[in-house]
Amino acid sequence: MNDINLELVKILAVGVSDYSHMEYLEGPVNDVQNLQDLLVNSSSTAIFRHDQFMLISDPTSSELRDHINHLTVSNAGKKCEYLVFYFSGHGVSIGIDDYGFCTKDTMFYEGDVLPLSLVKFSDFIYTCAISNIIPIIIIDACYSGLVSRQLPISHTNLFTFMNKEITNRGISNYALLTSSGPWQISQDAKTGGIFSHYLIHFANEGDSSQKNKPLLSLGDLEPKIKRKVSSYTQGTTPVSLKTNILTEFPFVKNTKYSPTNYSFGPQLYDFLQYLWDNGNLRTLSHEEIRSAFKAGLYSNHKKLTYPVWGLTEYVPGEKDVIQLTSRGKNFCLGKESIPKRIIKDYITNEYIPDPNTSLIDKNSFSNTSGSE
Repeated sequence: MNDINLELVKILAVGVSDYSHMEYLEGPVNDVQNLQDLLVNSSSTAIFRHDQFMLISDPTSSELRDHINHLTVSNAGKKCEYLVFYFSGHGVSIGIDDYGFCTKDTMFYEGDVLPLSLVKFSDFIYTCAISNIIPIIIIDACYSGLVSRQLPISHTNLFTFMNKEITNRGISNYALLTSSGPWQISQDAKTGGIFSHYLIHFANEGDSSQKNKPLLSLGDLEPKIKRKVSSYTQGTTPVSLKTNILTEFPFVKNTKYSPTNYSFGPQLYDFLQYLWDNGNLRTLSHEEIRSAFKAGLYSNHKKLTYPVWGLTEYVPGEKDVIQLTSRGKNFCLGKESIPKRIIKDYITNEYIPDPNTSLIDKNSFSNTSGSE
């Protein structure tokens, strides 16, 4: 995940409720708004900026194509590496190897969809490939619609054919997570689609089993979504392709994340005072530290060298000999304060002050038994 530049991600969320020639859907308007809240509005989950998110409601086929084309053309100079494309609305299977996003003006003639009145999945994929954009596609839509009932093909085979056709054209960098197979109905509700509901729910809930993981991917959320949607609908099963990309791509903050942290306590204070020795400065090798202090101190003293504290350092030319820094000396003199608790920043992997910590100095340990 750390290899993906989140600054180069765009999100295109499309919700189609008001169809001219198809059944009205209640959920999409809420689906796209809930996704926007999750990905850019909520400080507890959002890792993307508002200018990275585009919301489109009830577009015609030409309007949706224009938006996709604009994103592709504007990507000159590597402005976008990944495009999260979310679609909530009606969808139809096209033949045995393609799928159509139904837009406001999608039309049918004698049971067949008119291809020029929708946006094809394959056209979207090929357009992204021209600009080297990797699409992450999330679809909350029915796949059977009214036009593919005569096709003797299962939803599993449809995705197999789609993937094979796209791969045959040399395109492999895309990921897909859908609410159902082409023969299954995605349940629509006034508050939003069932699939989208659980996508948002589990993203907001976080994952306590991965509390050391600051960001969650769609791959992390996928198993929970599949189980819950299948259980709730008694059979509708979300489908995914290219799960390696789903796993690699960071989607939201993990609200159950507990960052690695350390606190400056009496034992570390005693160690500094030992090095200070009332101004008669000492240096200590790792072996001397092991002999003079408890095992816990031996495993923790290196944290004093972290820049966020910066109280000790290795003697130049010596691999395992520790001495006080200028800041460490000033701390022992009562002239310097430091953050009591530090946490590991998940972006830089460096330690930073815990936002909720207090500053401490020598006087904070006036009642301890440390040497002075």
